[in-house]
Amino acid sequence: MPFLFEEIDDYTELLMPEDLLSQSSILAELRKVMTEDACQDVEIIGWLYQFYISEKKDQVFAGLKKNVKITAENIPAATQLFTPHWIVRYLVENSLGRLWLLNRPDSKLAEQMDYYIAPEEPGTDFLRIARPEDIRICDPAAGSGHMLTYAFDLLYAIYEEGGMTRPRSPR
Repeated sequence: MPFLFEEIDDYTELLMPEDLLSQSSILAELRKVMTEDACQDVEIIGWLYQFYISEKKDQVFAGLKKNVKITAENIPAATQLFTPHWIVRYLVENSLGRLWLLNRPDSKLAEQMDYYIAPEEPGTDFLRIARPEDIRICDPAAGSGHMLTYAFDLLYAIYEEGGMTRPRSPR
């Protein structure tokens, strides 16, 4: 959707683009390509962003081939990548999921985690948690929030397994 990311002449174009209500406007085009089904998955945010920065990323990497160092303003284009769902699941299941399973060896959570890799030997050095409310999640590189949304899904399953139908508010 290159038409979404073309350069603009004035910031006011962002507030009220010309031709906003016609059949060929950006909104009409957006409605055609971003169906309700496509928007059900949080991945769409990441894929749109990845497309949005692709030209700048190509320029930065072309510069690297010519021994041009990456400057501070170009670091995001070179380093901000969208994480596909299977990698998100692998990371969250093998961190948050593993934490729960180490603290609850009788847990059935692993049955829901397709990307979980069970440790070969039982762990002894891990954070001890007594209940789901003791778990805190931090994603310092939140981006599209993809990892956070899956962490929420897994936390929800943890709360259910812990005997709660919905998480209680913090004390």
